[in-house]
Amino acid sequence: MAAGVESVGTTSATFTKLGSGARAAALGEAYVAVADDAEGLAYNPAGMAQMLTGEFEATHAEWFQNLLYENMNAVFSLGDGGMFGLTFNTLIAPSVVKTVANGQNNTDPTLNYTEDGSFSPYDLQAAVSYARPLYPHLSGGVTLKMLAQSLDSLNAFGIAMDLGLIYETPYPGLKAGFAAQNLGTPIKFYKEGFDLPLLFRFGGDYAVPQTRLHVMPEVDLPMDESPVLAIGAEYDVDGVFYPRVGYRYNNIFNPWSLGFGVRWDLWGTDFSVVPYGELGMTYKGSLSYRFGNPGASIQAPFPYLSSTRAAGGGAEVDIACAAPDKVTAWAFYVYGGSPRPSILRTLHGRGAPPSQVQWDGRDDKGRALPEGAYNAVLSLRYATGQVVVSPWLRLEVDNTPPQGLLMPATRLPNGTDLVVPARFQVSLRDARVPEVWRLEVLGPDGKVFRTLESREAQPQELVWDGKGDKGEAYYSGQVYRFRLTVIDKLGNRSQTPDQAYRCIFAQ
Repeated sequence: MAAGVESVGTTSATFTKLGSGARAAALGEAYVAVADDAEGLAYNPAGMAQMLTGEFEATHAEWFQNLLYENMNAVFSLGDGGMFGLTFNTLIAPSVVKTVANGQNNTDPTLNYTEDGSFSPYDLQAAVSYARPLYPHLSGGVTLKMLAQSLDSLNAFGIAMDLGLIYETPYPGLKAGFAAQNLGTPIKFYKEGFDLPLLFRFGGDYAVPQTRLHVMPEVDLPMDESPVLAIGAEYDVDGVFYPRVGYRYNNIFNPWSLGFGVRWDLWGTDFSVVPYGELGMTYKGSLSYRFGNPGASIQAPFPYLSSTRAAGGGAEVDIACAAPDKVTAWAFYVYGGSPRPSILRTLHGRGAPPSQVQWDGRDDKGRALPEGAYNAVLSLRYATGQVVVSPWLRLEVDNTPPQGLLMPATRLPNGTDLVVPARFQVSLRDARVPEVWRLEVLGPDGKVFRTLESREAQPQELVWDGKGDKGEAYYSGQVYRFRLTVIDKLGNRSQTPDQAYRCIFAQ
């Protein structure tokens, strides 16, 4: 399948093997099982299916002998698990002097040719890619390429295709990748056709347990070169800085590679350096932007709840996540207890999570939990096998009703007579601010004569003008009873004991 050194230079469009970004270059191009960003389009189109957000990346490379290589990749979500990618590459060589024979026959061959202008050879590639999960742990992708090469007045065009797979193995932390690249027909310059540089890649990506280290071994089988053995390593320093090292052995050049990446919010930049013996050094720099942060979040506009109410006292928790169309299962956990918190309540389902869940303050057995603070977290499993966990959310169970105080301000010195219009001062005794203040006036018959209500945080006073709910007048000199009810947002309520006063009209 793979050829030896004698086959070097026998294929066309070899620029398609130059890869794309600086991250892969720093890892010795052992990237077929990684490919989890826009850069991965050049190594395995299936890698897009691992991405939870879209991304744009641009790369500039300074190659040996003044060769310039430019690359742009973009990945977009199509929903329903599918991802779409776009690629544009160009390789520009330094200007070449063009000569023609002048008909002379000098002993110095350089005198037999005359300069006839110059030209700049270049290669172009434009590609579209598609990837999606095929099964819970297997993703596939395909890339269609349009290739163009120019050499002075000669131009050639071709079509090529890449196929790729990524499999999340049952072994924790290990992924396997495969790609077949540059499947297509020969590219013809003038009358002679040259095969495309067919390449097969096999590799792994292993997250070392209990560390932030990834190790990536890979074997490449090109049809125009000897087999290639490559290995790369990347370390995650707090999700911000990523030092990298790689080595690539192909029996011709055996370059080591170094580089690093930096991430800040949605932006990222990567750099790499790779030596090629006497040909010189190559340098790459990439800049990327993600269309949103991957991950999940939960928040509660009002993170308090009551566990003693049958309905209406729960906490409403809003859910947000990247790529909900790729979620295969979700679970919302509530933890509590000490010194080792345990799971007290689980809400779960398959497919995309709902936009909101409600916790009623009870455990999985339906028992009301005691007052106190609890912590909630959301866990998502994606079709790619990735598990994303949200930050913790603090929720507080509050079953204690607000305790209100009722003080009549127009009571006469004898303490039993109340002057109407009657003014009442209201206050709280160490409790959460109520949502409703309700003063009820009970007539001599014991029935509710008048209801006064306020939804202020705490009204300055409540005033009874002596009239009933239907506008009827009260009976002066009769005994009326007064009670205050306060209700908080959780539905917890308390009521003061009835206070009886003989009501008289103000003179």
